[in-house]
Amino acid sequence: LKVHGGFYSKLLMAFLSQVICSLFTVLLMIPLKRILNGPLPVRFDSSKKVKNILENIKNGLKVHRGGIPENTIEAFCDSKSAGASAVEVDLQFTKDGHPVLLHDYTVDRTSDGTGEIKSLTLREAKALDFGIKYGHRGARIPTLEGAVESIKELDLVMFLEVKSVEKHTIPTLLELFSSDSSLYDRIIVISFFPAVIYEVKKSDPNIIVGLLMRGTMFSKFPDGTPRFSQTWITKFTECLDKIMYSLLNGYIQSILNLSLVLPHKDDILSERFDLLKYRKTGTFIVTWTVNDKEEQNHFQDFLKIPYLTDNVH
Repeated sequence: LKVHGGFYSKLLMAFLSQVICSLFTVLLMIPLKRILNGPLPVRFDSSKKVKNILENIKNGLKVHRGGIPENTIEAFCDSKSAGASAVEVDLQFTKDGHPVLLHDYTVDRTSDGTGEIKSLTLREAKALDFGIKYGHRGARIPTLEGAVESIKELDLVMFLEVKSVEKHTIPTLLELFSSDSSLYDRIIVISFFPAVIYEVKKSDPNIIVGLLMRGTMFSKFPDGTPRFSQTWITKFTECLDKIMYSLLNGYIQSILNLSLVLPHKDDILSERFDLLKYRKTGTFIVTWTVNDKEEQNHFQDFLKIPYLTDNVH
């Protein structure tokens, strides 16, 4: 981040707030919930279901953000035509509390509008074109309900990533699954937030969940570029990354009783992620986002790990 003055200070404070909240959740909140509420359902209760879902989608593409235009129904249709068996999508909420699909916290990058999605009503968000920047004019932001109906019609599995912790999140997910029992075999709820995974499992242990992990979350962007230009901040965040990753792979993993984890591909390739440990415990693994053909062959043929990809065609 090569910014200075007051704007830089705001960004740094926002980042530090995120770090503090993350550490608070992992170090205090989840262990406290464990003490108050007792253990979660045993991990092996869901292992068979995870195995069946992954087996069913094994031979098709697992498309990151649903395809192009990302997080749209048009993308699902295109991905299905290209041989997809599953799509990964991102859950956000509008100003008036409607669940919609969007990766970023703002609509700037993917639409002809501007602003945070939480500052827009559903009607305002629906008025934006989410396909124009991809050469697919007229694509609209889908509601979660509309997206689910689409994947059912297309016979796709959905990896549903919870992007933020909102008051609507858990009630929305519980209502979704209670409305249609077939979704237990079609939707996997995933998140970087252990608290979300914990609350979903506690509220409805029949929902399949998976924890997303990236060992350089605080210090680097997903493409590997540093988040900060200042050396001291980079060193500091690298230390935070090591602490957080160790916690997630240690006692938090044991508390959550996970059947599925989703580490970033670079964590596996660099051996930061202990693949052998997870395989010994019978935990299933899906990685992301693998676009290089050589890496795809490595994960598919050698490691036997399913992967999400941006490459549909």
